[in-house]
Amino acid sequence: MTYEGKRQRPPSFAVIILFIVAFVVACVLLGVIAYLNRSGPSSRPPAPRTVVRLSGDGTKNTESFHLGGANGVTWFATDKSGVGCEHRAILQSTDNIASLAKSLGYGLVSKDDSKSYSNDLYLASTDYYVAVTSTCSWTFTFTPH
Repeated sequence: MTYEGKRQRPPSFAVIILFIVAFVVACVLLGVIAYLNRSGPSSRPPAPRTVVRLSGDGTKNTESFHLGGANGVTWFATDKSGVGCEHRAILQSTDNIASLAKSLGYGLVSKDDSKSYSNDLYLASTDYYVAVTSTCSWTFTFTPH
């Protein structure tokens, strides 16, 4: 006795296209879910609205602190050497995201004098530090608006 079963046909073109579309949709959905669950500066809770004061002498990176939203910044640089000094600073996120870096200004301070600078900043809510390059004594104050 011979068995003559039906011969299986390969899947049709429409079935193949359906599987490809389902695969692409699944990949897009996984990408959207991963994007919505990402962590980073923009997913942090709002910054506490407190005044931050930092002071020091010479070149160094400050301790980190949390800022976000609208803030005013004022710095004072004072010559204590009797020959004048130079001062510049950059506000930088602790995760070193270049687009979050903000120049806080530059100044030459005359002998036995002081210089100040003020500016308004709108900041992403994250942790920051100030990278100070200076031969002066300095103070920074960040005040929320």
